[in-house]
Amino acid sequence: MSRPLKSISIAAPAILGINTQSSSVNLQDGFALQADNCIIDKFGRLGSRKGWDLKTTQLAGGGSSAAVNLVGMHHFIDFTGAKTTISWSDTQFYTGYTTLTALDVTGASAQSLSTGNWMAATLNDLAYFFQEGYRPLVYDPVAGTLKPMQDLDFTGAIAAGDGSSGSSSPTQSANITTNIAAIPQGGFVMSSFGRLWVAKIGGTLGNKTKVYFSDVNDGRDWTQGTAGVLDIASVFPKGTDQITGLATQNGALVILCRNSIVIYDDQVNNFNDTITVTNLTLADIIYGVGCIAAKTIVNTGEDVLFLDSTGVRSLGRTIQEKSRPMRDVSMNVRDDLLDDVLETKNTTNVTIDEITAIYSPIDGFYLLSFPTRKKAYCFDTKGILEDGSFRVTTWSDVPHISYAFDPLSDVINIVGAAGIAEYEGYTDYGLPYPMTYYTNHFDMGDASVTKILKKVGLVLLGSNAQSFNIKVSTDYQSRFETYPHLGSASAFIAEYGLSEYNIAEYSSGIALENIALPVGGSGTVLQVGFETIISGQILSLQKLNILTKIGRML
Repeated sequence: MSRPLKSISIAAPAILGINTQSSSVNLQDGFALQADNCIIDKFGRLGSRKGWDLKTTQLAGGGSSAAVNLVGMHHFIDFTGAKTTISWSDTQFYTGYTTLTALDVTGASAQSLSTGNWMAATLNDLAYFFQEGYRPLVYDPVAGTLKPMQDLDFTGAIAAGDGSSGSSSPTQSANITTNIAAIPQGGFVMSSFGRLWVAKIGGTLGNKTKVYFSDVNDGRDWTQGTAGVLDIASVFPKGTDQITGLATQNGALVILCRNSIVIYDDQVNNFNDTITVTNLTLADIIYGVGCIAAKTIVNTGEDVLFLDSTGVRSLGRTIQEKSRPMRDVSMNVRDDLLDDVLETKNTTNVTIDEITAIYSPIDGFYLLSFPTRKKAYCFDTKGILEDGSFRVTTWSDVPHISYAFDPLSDVINIVGAAGIAEYEGYTDYGLPYPMTYYTNHFDMGDASVTKILKKVGLVLLGSNAQSFNIKVSTDYQSRFETYPHLGSASAFIAEYGLSEYNIAEYSSGIALENIALPVGGSGTVLQVGFETIISGQILSLQKLNILTKIGRML
């Protein structure tokens, strides 16, 4: 007698992201065990991430930029709306994008540069650069100069003793002397509420429980007006802690420490995105959760995300659920992520501060990068799962150590050995990269019978003579049977009104291909994988169908 056929359809593969934390066989169909070099687009499809396109081509005056070895960048936008891209290596600053022009640090107080762990902020038409153990630097777009802060007085004139023809009045000179001593050499800087806020987060310098804030609208003045220092050492009733970063949310000042979060408000402006520092009052302390890597702190406009010792945290959710400190938005990949944190910490000559993050409001994701591991976690912030977590995919072979979002062109930038690159296109510096998707283990609703695999069907968007492999495994085996397929070069459809109008694909359309591939194998529990190479063209999975014949009952 003929055995019955049974099918399962996953309408939107990996729509719930990766889940390596829960029992695989009990996962919903929308979860995946692997989704690498993928994103979840705004229509819930699992698609290939974009690649990286190098934009820098040369140095000013000629010559290749092949060995500039950039480690950081900052997009400075002045009062006129003009943008100056400032980047730096361990020993040199540059301006420019396609062509890099050396920007020398000048002034009597200039130091020899040997590390490029700068953090940048913009305030009142000046750009500021802070690094632990170095004198802060100030970029003036009018003069086109980069000088140590202590070589400038409060009005921007050259301070006495700079060796220039400029001069200062005796009163100014006295203020300058006092101000120089007060300028913090911190490792974290934030521009907010019309001030610069600085914290010492690394090395052995100073007290790590102090937040320094400048006068209003002048990041050079640390003694006059309402400039000052906020010391939170006495607010930790359960023991001391140390500051690791700063943020703002709903008009409050958020001080992130290693094991706690301290929130201050002025109790006057009612969280109206402004602060009167003389009225700063302790509003809340959250214990058992904190930030362990300063460069992972990102303000999305509605929330603040950061890396905690237990995973990626949402400040908004932490405030709401502070009685449950183990809950985090990365819970579905928690152990894998913490393994990458541990591997980073255990790598010789690497610190946890290497871990960095970027938020793209255009793409709607928070990207957490582990450069030493050449790996990143892409958290989709467009929606929250029922358990409170974000949907997550991974990116591989991404050794980027610094990201910056350009608000004028709406693109993510990274810096590297040869200059500045953009997150665009579908190759990595002209080279292809792999895309991988694997389902969870599933028993099709009945673990008591054997399933004999007959066909695997796929609906692909973007496939155009695309070669890929279908992988099939049964009963939790690590060995997969591989079934190669070469897609058709036809079957174009236009996506007007669906996804790409006015962006990229309306005029030419995107290839849609429906494939049914004969496969083999049998078992009570199944797993199906999809692997391909992305080389210049977007690809996304719309649907996965699996057809089996029901075998004997166990």
